[in-house]
Amino acid sequence: MFIDEIRPEAHHLIPRVSLKKFARDGKVMVLRHDDGRKNPLEMLLKPRLISYKAAGAKPEFYTQYRRDGTPDRYIEETFSKFENGYRKLLKEVRAGRNLSPQGKDAAALVFALQETRSPRTRKSFSGLFSTLQARARDTFKAYKPDASDAELEEVVAEFSQRTITSSDVSFAPDNLALMSIAPALKTRYTMMRHMNVSILISHAQGFVTSDSPAVWVDPLRRDDDWRGFYFMSLSAEATLPLTPRHCLLFSYMPLQPIVWLEQPELVQIVNARTLVHSCEEIYLEPQPTVAQRLSQLAGLADKERRRVSLLPAAVSPEGGFIVLYDVADSVGADWSEVVARNRRTAAIWNQIGFGVVDLDTVVDMRQSVS
Repeated sequence: MFIDEIRPEAHHLIPRVSLKKFARDGKVMVLRHDDGRKNPLEMLLKPRLISYKAAGAKPEFYTQYRRDGTPDRYIEETFSKFENGYRKLLKEVRAGRNLSPQGKDAAALVFALQETRSPRTRKSFSGLFSTLQARARDTFKAYKPDASDAELEEVVAEFSQRTITSSDVSFAPDNLALMSIAPALKTRYTMMRHMNVSILISHAQGFVTSDSPAVWVDPLRRDDDWRGFYFMSLSAEATLPLTPRHCLLFSYMPLQPIVWLEQPELVQIVNARTLVHSCEEIYLEPQPTVAQRLSQLAGLADKERRRVSLLPAAVSPEGGFIVLYDVADSVGADWSEVVARNRRTAAIWNQIGFGVVDLDTVVDMRQSVS
């Protein structure tokens, strides 16, 4: 216990096996945006070269604490068991061949793991639990206006134990958020393994990664009401950079298994998404000259570039099946409404030039998902 307090474990937001691919001579370039403005030009003024083993590390980030204050590191230990899956996926991706069925399954798992372990996901769940506990406090205070702080915290503890978890964990929202990783991982993995996946390969310009590199974007939806729910739209795109030369692209639309990105602008679209979605840091492969470094980051200055769709370059010219799967269906929504909503989105794709979309070619994923 004394050793734990002196030397806290460093937990990695991105597996080291992945960050190693962005390293040269064992180091990666780190650009940090503490002010949250994510201005690439300001970030360029303070680049750092650090060991890939130290990049993206936070002390005890995945450690869950019991009510008596003792730590439980089972989450980090579980994550470490999946690193071999990362290695197998990277080996298959770098071979330059179409992903095997096992490779596609590994790609879905890697994306789901990276998304659910990110600080952004934890912050989201922490905010949810904080809101629920605040409502419990407000409800009790309305019933008993002169309630003391100790009484209010006792109410929050009782509420949390009855409605969130009965296990012996601290009821702090940030601590409770860690409990959501497992169910969120299962749900997201189920979704991703039924999506179409493509490997984007670039030799012209390198992909960058970040402390939250699994990104969802819907080029057809720009309203903030859909932010965080893009995965429910047929036109959604999900990207995950694996190396400076390889990036996964997931879509409900039919995709080519491998897409060679000859135009630097297409790489910049992915990099702009990665930057905007990052929490505090982005990680780049170090370049030998300042000119190359500036060229590498040129596309990041235009944040709106992330809104550009990658599908014109990646969609399969032979057509194929549209994966029709909607989270709303899994929670009891009327399936006919789900079909109608996704068909309307598909019709929009046809109108803007995606003639490969066949409105009658729809895969009903309900049986395979369940």
